[in-house]
Formats: sequence, structure tokens, C-alpha cells
Amino acid sequence: MMVLDGCFIIELFCKYFGKLAGHTDPRHDPLLTEPWVLPFLMRDLAKLENQIPWFVLNALFDLTVGSWNESHPSLSNLALSFFNRTFQRPDAEAEAVSMKFSDWEGEHLLNFLRLTINPDSPETKQRPNEHLDLIQPATKLHRAGIKFKADPL
Repeated sequence: MMVLDGCFIIELFCKYFGKLAGHTDPRHDPLLTEPWVLPFLMRDLAKLENQIPWFVLNALFDLTVGSWNESHPSLSNLALSFFNRTFQRPDAEAEAVSMKFSDWEGEHLLNFLRLTINPDSPETKQRPNEHLDLIQPATKLHRAGIKFKADPL
């Protein structure tokens, strides 16, 4: 299902980009002609439970459109062109975001969208986890006199 869903997402992004560039005849495609479909799909693709790993989408993209096709935009640029309608970004801001994230490699589409909305937020900067130092290794705890016993099943 991940492959089928990934292929659908890539085809959707390519169709939408083609519509923007004038390469697709939208009169025969319900994805592009029905007014309720695109907003529904945009919301559905942004749900956490619908996330496909970015490396899967990128591998499918390379197999279909391909990084060999220099005239075609990258997967991240296609995703941005699709979601810029929802974010209502001005053209200058959309171009700056597109340049910054053109070769993005990350976790999934939702993470990508979050980073493009607020790229300088404190949450996007990597911080060391301060809670990791609270739990000491078992050998160090044992040397400190902590006694371990097996949990009876």
C-alpha cells in the first residue's frame, strides 16, 4: 500500500504542477476540476496517520520522474507548489522557501511542511535531550549499590 499511495502522491503533485505550468488539460481530470478535491487531499496528506517516509517517496520519484530529468522540478519543489496554495504564500516568499528546501531530505511530508512554515522556530533546531542523562547505565547503578532482581513471569 505504501508504494501505491506514494505513486498516487507523486502523480498528484506532478498533475498539479502541470496544471500550474499549463501542461495538463484539466477539463478531463476530476482531481483538478472538482473544487472540493484538492483541499480535501491537502488536508488528508497533512494528517500524521497518512505519512509515508520521505525516502520512500523520493525513491519512487526517482524511479518514475527521476533525478535524471533536469527539466523537471525536485520532489520537494513539487510538494511546495502543491501546498503553497493552502499556505497562501506570496510569490517572493514561495520562491525563497523553494530555494532553501529544494534538495530536502527528511522524515516525511508533514515534517517537511512544518519546516517550510516556520524554518527558524526553536523546535526545528536540534537540541540535545537533557533527559537522557537522568537514567544511568545498569553497570554504574550496580557499582553504586543498587540491587537488581528479575521480574517473575
